[in-house]
Amino acid sequence: MTWITTIKPDEASGELKSLYEDAEAEDGIVDGLLMAHALRPHTLAGHMALYRSIFHHPGNKLPSWILDVVGVYTSLVNGCPYCVEYCYAALREQLDDDDRAAQIRTALEAGLPQTALAEKYVAAAHYAEKLARSPRAVGKMDIDALRHAGFDDGEILEINQVVSYFSYVNRTILGLGVSEDSLISRGPYAEKKS
Repeated sequence: MTWITTIKPDEASGELKSLYEDAEAEDGIVDGLLMAHALRPHTLAGHMALYRSIFHHPGNKLPSWILDVVGVYTSLVNGCPYCVEYCYAALREQLDDDDRAAQIRTALEAGLPQTALAEKYVAAAHYAEKLARSPRAVGKMDIDALRHAGFDDGEILEINQVVSYFSYVNRTILGLGVSEDSLISRGPYAEKKS
């Protein structure tokens, strides 16, 4: 599952057990990425809080599907198949249109977001690619391009945070050897519904 020791849910206790219970999927499975944090539960708590703030906070304004597009593209650029599959499953769920989701994925895999996205969202994809690939090359002109495309500064922050989050997660997964077979396709640490 990973190249470091993890603690399985049935072996967890205390804070880790509580975090696992909060994060488990409907079938009781805990995503492998989350189990990679087992030796430092405080990092798992922080990870879950960050994820929920970026993707599930009611203060966000961008449509969830575009955040998923940015996640797919960031993960493609960073070479993280685990997160590509996770974000793609989310994109399919948000769009509720498998053909449209596949068309977007194909365009992103080819590095041609303009063949599947409206101009506004192409700007978001270009920003995501540049920030993921060459963060030091990003400049004010890139932010200006997003504004010109129609994003306000709060929406630009949302896009930035998705790229930054997935760049972090991509490196966690790739750097610790989290296996793709431990992936839960969607929502392992989205806010639980009561």
